[in-house]
Amino acid sequence: NNKSVINEAMVKDNISGAGTTNVHPSQELRESIETVIKSFTKRQNTINAISSIVSQQNIINAITNPDISRQHIPCKARKKPIFNDTASESLSTSESGSSSESSNDDEDFTVKAKKHD
Repeated sequence: NNKSVINEAMVKDNISGAGTTNVHPSQELRESIETVIKSFTKRQNTINAISSIVSQQNIINAITNPDISRQHIPCKARKKPIFNDTASESLSTSESGSSSESSNDDEDFTVKAKKHD
């Protein structure tokens, strides 16, 4: 009889323990989820802080090293007014088109302006 009483007590303990073990995994799951969320939030904050620093560094680089931070695109159509002594020379050059302008397409060209008396 003693053995049966002990067995019944063990079964009751196992049954009551089974009810509590079902509670523990869900509690552990909640704690695990909270831990993951906290970790994720910390990492997200770290990434935001790093990206802010990188953005600030890009601004500093753009100010201190303008040649490195910006691409230099040469302007081929920059106009430089040059005043000539004779108006007829500028008129004949602009009508016929000079050979120096057509051969130097990659260089800046100059525009000859007439003098007004």
